[in-house]
Amino acid sequence: MKVQRLEVKTMKRGQGSSVAYKQAESPDDAQHWTLRVEKVVKRLTECMRDLDSAFSYLDSLLEKAETRMASKECPRDVRHWTLKVERVAWKLTKYIGNSGFDYLESLYMHFVTTQDSSNIFQAIVCVEKLEKWLKTYQNEILQLSGAQGEWKRSEDVLNRVSSILKSLEDLGLYATLPEQDLPALHASEELLYQSLLK
Repeated sequence: MKVQRLEVKTMKRGQGSSVAYKQAESPDDAQHWTLRVEKVVKRLTECMRDLDSAFSYLDSLLEKAETRMASKECPRDVRHWTLKVERVAWKLTKYIGNSGFDYLESLYMHFVTTQDSSNIFQAIVCVEKLEKWLKTYQNEILQLSGAQGEWKRSEDVLNRVSSILKSLEDLGLYATLPEQDLPALHASEELLYQSLLK
């Protein structure tokens, strides 16, 4: 292992002082680079944890705001409700990503490898909540503007949410039935999400 010493001249209030720095291990050393990579991975993990916490905090603030707004008299402006529909669409995408099929496939793979169905049932609870909100918002839009463009957009979002919820419930049902051969059903594409979300 090579160790070098570097001398750096610094000036403090007109006086010269020398500070000796010990250079890190030689960049050719594999252990040096392994430690550097481990530090970077650790820092990235911390950053991701911080980002998740920030998103959770933002979601809790938005839910509190929505609860306060719901307790007041319902606004009579259709734009208020269409913005809520878009917010639900954003939440769904944040939760499952852009592809419902890929999300369900990942839940299936997780269950098959670990026999843990908790992720499936957590997803059902989350998506049920989104569907409930959407139905309320869609009803308000229908009352205010009829079955126009705003309502049709809410119907598109509701159809996507409902398809994902049905697929989750189907997967959850098979996950709770020990006599079912889930890999065989998957191989023959008999799971609902394989036809509904493709």
